[in-house]
Amino acid sequence: MVISMTSLRVIFTGRKKISILFLLLFISFSLYSSPYRIGVIVDDDSTVPYVRSFSSILSFAASRLDSDVLTSLARENDEMIAERDYEIALSSAYRAERDSKSVSRKMPDDSQYVCEIVPLELSEEMMRFISTSDDVAIRYLKYVNDLDELYYIRQEEDDGLDFVSIYLDGQILFNFVYSEYVESSAEEEILLYMILRYRSGKYSLVHLQGNTIAAVRASGKMLERYGDYVAMPMGLNHITISSPTYESETIDFIADESFEILQYDLQKVRTMPLFISTIPYTDEVYYQGERVIGGYVEDTTYPFSIIASKEGFESRTVQSDIGEHSIEAVLLDSSLYYPDRLDEKKNEFYTHLLVTLLTYGASIATDVVADIYDLHLAPFTTLVRGVSILELVRTFTALFEYRDALSYGI
Repeated sequence: MVISMTSLRVIFTGRKKISILFLLLFISFSLYSSPYRIGVIVDDDSTVPYVRSFSSILSFAASRLDSDVLTSLARENDEMIAERDYEIALSSAYRAERDSKSVSRKMPDDSQYVCEIVPLELSEEMMRFISTSDDVAIRYLKYVNDLDELYYIRQEEDDGLDFVSIYLDGQILFNFVYSEYVESSAEEEILLYMILRYRSGKYSLVHLQGNTIAAVRASGKMLERYGDYVAMPMGLNHITISSPTYESETIDFIADESFEILQYDLQKVRTMPLFISTIPYTDEVYYQGERVIGGYVEDTTYPFSIIASKEGFESRTVQSDIGEHSIEAVLLDSSLYYPDRLDEKKNEFYTHLLVTLLTYGASIATDVVADIYDLHLAPFTTLVRGVSILELVRTFTALFEYRDALSYGI
């Protein structure tokens, strides 16, 4: 097979960087007690671009392990390791003359494995054995690192071309040639193989073909994507395709083959012009992160946010989720800005509201009690009712002050 890997050719050098990449891709997997450990050998800097791209594919395809065969093999490997640890602990107990009855076997009983990628940097001597696919060296390397699988990527140059090979446990999986002048890629073939291997025919590799980059949900769950590909459960899926500036589309999609194509054509969200003014005037206005020239945005979509700033004034953010033709942003002089004013005005409003309700309720209760027991409580009732009216006025005043603090920061 002679194909290029243009999309896999990236600027990424250094073994330390590739180790950091593995850490970021698979940091969440460390939370699981019994992962399915996959080793990837980092040979030298020339293979780093291919290892980086391959590890991203591996992360996408092996984000979950649904293969009964691989799960069974992983469990057998864990049981072997547990038995080895038991024998070591038992022999240590005998040597130290401790009670060997206290040493117990801790056998794994996990029903689900999560893949963990382990980057390996080997010595030159070990690399010579690995490069010749020495079976003993590969089994030894898997044993000492508690690996379930071992990948190795070899890259060689000849007449200006890069010949790249991918090995699994010493057996070659893929061969391809990278050339600037050949526009083709091995990604799809590798992706399809990985999905079949780690998900055991329970998922389909779906190639998304549409008029915009979109997020895809299947039965309410966001599907992880690699470029234009997603892994979709086999069978009937209720699909929602969405993109920020397009109308979402919901369809029923049946995935019954290992490879499918999903085509979509989303409709643009209706837009409208927007005029933005500020008090005082400033030309530092940003709509959705892009600077606005002349206070006018020709096509706006909702919801959106606007940020206005000016030297000597507090920056102001205005958000809107409804269609508006004009927005005014009032900036507050920094010398007048009081950061705790919003909480202060909110507490004032709720305090006056509570006192209003209590005093008015007390006046009603007083009237009821006076009628039942024939008491002369009219002066007290009038006083309490007057207090409630006064508090009601204060409540409205505090409400407007709270609104100003919320809107303008004053």
